[in-house]
Amino acid sequence: MALELVKAMDAKCMIKDKRQDFGSSFNQRTCNHPILYKDSCGLCGRNVCFSYAVPLSYIRRDLMVSANEMSELHNHEWNNLLLKKKLCLVLDLDFTLLHSIRSDHLSSNERAYFFSIMDTLKDNPNGTRFMSKFYSANMLTKLRPYVRSFLKEASKMFDMYIYTKGERCYALAMAQLLDPEGKYFKDKVLSKENCTRDGQKSLGVVLAPAKAVVVLDDTLDAWKRHKDNLIVMKKYQYFSTASHVVNIETMEDESETEGELARVLQKLKKVHHMFFNPEIEVDAQRLDVKQVLKKVQNEASEDSR
Repeated sequence: MALELVKAMDAKCMIKDKRQDFGSSFNQRTCNHPILYKDSCGLCGRNVCFSYAVPLSYIRRDLMVSANEMSELHNHEWNNLLLKKKLCLVLDLDFTLLHSIRSDHLSSNERAYFFSIMDTLKDNPNGTRFMSKFYSANMLTKLRPYVRSFLKEASKMFDMYIYTKGERCYALAMAQLLDPEGKYFKDKVLSKENCTRDGQKSLGVVLAPAKAVVVLDDTLDAWKRHKDNLIVMKKYQYFSTASHVVNIETMEDESETEGELARVLQKLKKVHHMFFNPEIEVDAQRLDVKQVLKKVQNEASEDSR
């Protein structure tokens, strides 16, 4: 896959850097500078100034690739996904897969209650009653009902990324909480520093081409350049700021079997089936998940009327 190619190139660059022997194996005049670290080519060591390079700092700090190289990576990943009969799924964190809140944003009664029972709460495989101080002693996180099952089922159809506007340390902590064994999101966690200067999320830094990507996010405005790839999620908000003592056993929560993630999973299954429908013969290079997603979204709108 494209991620493995980037890592292989990165490893080659590190070896060259240790040897300090750029000239013997790479001719600076013929090198097309596919991989960069800040302003230096990772292969030949020459200082390079491109008008545009794609930042991939979520894979390795200061790593960038040229626009031409990113195009090649997209093509490679496209063919790899088709071979595996998979698509790419980009997942938001907050209000989509979980809800986190700073303890000082809770009422004093709620804060005392939640922290008093924290150690007695066990991790449910479906995430219905999971809260954690994993990221910060001042932070509570509640996983959305069905999230464990959702990730397991979605991974059969999609290669998955996390993409949040939160800080990287928070994103990595939540990825560890959701995926402790690193089966789904290893080296595919994007955060605030991977957004554009105007605060937009961009598929330009995802190794899969946009024609293979579905996005789940509760915020439409975060994806102004990629609205056709987006399924807008119903916002998940578990914690309140009401000033009363909370009984966790009676707190309202989404249904495991009929909640938002269960509903969206069925939509994703439909998108995947239609995209790889063996009964329809289409040139693979002409396939585009955006067209399929539009059809599925329109059908869902008609059914809800």
